[in-house]
Amino acid sequence: MSSELCRVNNLTRVFNKGARDVVVLNGLNFSINEGETFCVVGESGCGKSTTGRILAGLLQPTAGDVWFRGVNLAERSKKQVKAFRKEVQMIHQDPYASLNPTRRIFDILSYPLLRHRRGMDYGELLESVSDLLTKVGLTPVEDFLDKYPHQLSGGQRQRVSIARALTVDPKFIVVDEATSMIDTSLKISLLDTLTKLQTELGVTYFFITHDLALAKHFAWNGRIAVMYLGEIVELASAQHLIQAPQHPYTKALLSALPEADPQVTRTKKRFELTGHEIPSLDNLPTGCKFHPRCPWNVKGLCGVNAPSLQSFNGSCSVACHVVHGESHKN
Repeated sequence: MSSELCRVNNLTRVFNKGARDVVVLNGLNFSINEGETFCVVGESGCGKSTTGRILAGLLQPTAGDVWFRGVNLAERSKKQVKAFRKEVQMIHQDPYASLNPTRRIFDILSYPLLRHRRGMDYGELLESVSDLLTKVGLTPVEDFLDKYPHQLSGGQRQRVSIARALTVDPKFIVVDEATSMIDTSLKISLLDTLTKLQTELGVTYFFITHDLALAKHFAWNGRIAVMYLGEIVELASAQHLIQAPQHPYTKALLSALPEADPQVTRTKKRFELTGHEIPSLDNLPTGCKFHPRCPWNVKGLCGVNAPSLQSFNGSCSVACHVVHGESHKN
């Protein structure tokens, strides 16, 4: 059985917008096991990337705790901080902005090796960089070592970003919308590369995406958390969530996915929402944040009391009054 690698308790993040405080994350609670693929899905602005940046140590929470290998990140020693920086890496969304345009690919990959593995000579460095490029499918390596990022395609740049993350032998990688700027034909290939690396290296992924179809493909043997306006509304194994969604927001996301057969897509029954406008973080609804768009909205309940994320039938966790039988569906 896999052991727990990371846990967040009541994770909250507030940003200051002038004289106002904007709550981007509101009391998240979840854990991630070693070797697991934990996927977070939701519309833009729901707090997915903010959560990932906090887990990667790039952003501090306003409240709550993040634990990694049983150590609270807020209470780490200098030695533990150094170890954390090697164990946790991040693959950013934009491969055009995340790589230094003035450095060759060899330099980009060799710098962290020299920084964390002191004493390497040129031969060892070349061998290590070549091995990294081979792992991410950039072969023959001689065609890439002396090139600059602008000479590569978007997919090739993102593979270099993956290789850079692997230079320090990480155990936990935050993958932030890594395929969003890549052609559709290359997305599956890139995800398959990440899956292969997980099998070979035992890496744990925190995978961020707005595309539930990608989450279904990549995290089929892992778990998916559905986020809405800074809160997790449903958390389950990928297979259970896809086959038996419980929260109305999850149902709406799944019903919008196209099917392989165009005819099936045209005749597919949609889970219709009562509104498509996403509330502003500056003016969040009271009670359940989803209630202004929810066809199950119960007057006097959903707009008044915020539901908590609770276990449902022992197979998933859901934040919905209706699902937990606190009322009857309209």
